[in-house]
Amino acid sequence: MWTRQYRRKRWKGLILPVLTGLCLVYFSHHTVQGDYGTDAYVQHQEHLDTLRTELAALSARHAELEKRAVQLQDGTISRDMLDEMARRQLGVIGPNELIIRP
Repeated sequence: MWTRQYRRKRWKGLILPVLTGLCLVYFSHHTVQGDYGTDAYVQHQEHLDTLRTELAALSARHAELEKRAVQLQDGTISRDMLDEMARRQLGVIGPNELIIRP
């Protein structure tokens, strides 16, 4: 009888450390690999950097288009802009011609 009680106590003593270890492994794994883990954080940062680069390019393009719109609204169109618009709309740009804008 004494051995039966001793074995029961021995297993009871191992249950808590085993469960604690399993919980530790589970949470450690999800800290790295989970939806909000460190790997996901790195991927989100890379995506954010890509979006910031794209935003900078689009902002520059927006400023350029805004500048052209102001030039068109002034009523005074430069010769180069008039020539460029006419060639583009009429389709008379040759294959060897380049339009160089400042």
